[in-house]
Amino acid sequence: MNRVLPLVGRLCFVAIFAHSAWGDLHDIHPFFARVAALGLPLPNVAAAVALALLVVGTVSIALGAWARVGGWCFVVFLAAVTPMAHKFWGVPDAMRAMQQEAQFLKNVSLLGAALMIAASGVGPFSLTRK
Repeated sequence: MNRVLPLVGRLCFVAIFAHSAWGDLHDIHPFFARVAALGLPLPNVAAAVALALLVVGTVSIALGAWARVGGWCFVVFLAAVTPMAHKFWGVPDAMRAMQQEAQFLKNVSLLGAALMIAASGVGPFSLTRK
């Protein structure tokens, strides 16, 4: 059982990213518009980099192929996206502020898991495990 749990855990971890990447790739124009609405310089470049990080991170961790690289992809993605996209401290509506705070804290939790994967890999049942 201890050999299977890391596989199940990493598949659960990447499920949210896989869902997000699939949706954004499937309907790319609204994704680019959401990124542009954040007011970033070069929003199309930022959106393309974000999608690349999502896809590379998801595939590498799901397959266990260079999973530490995938972990770092998510660290970079989450560290950049979380404070820019979920500014709960600046939302005047209390209900929306609570929703953004929950999203912010969810991302902080995912960031912690990504750091653990970046530091230690994904365990057994991975393509690059020796």
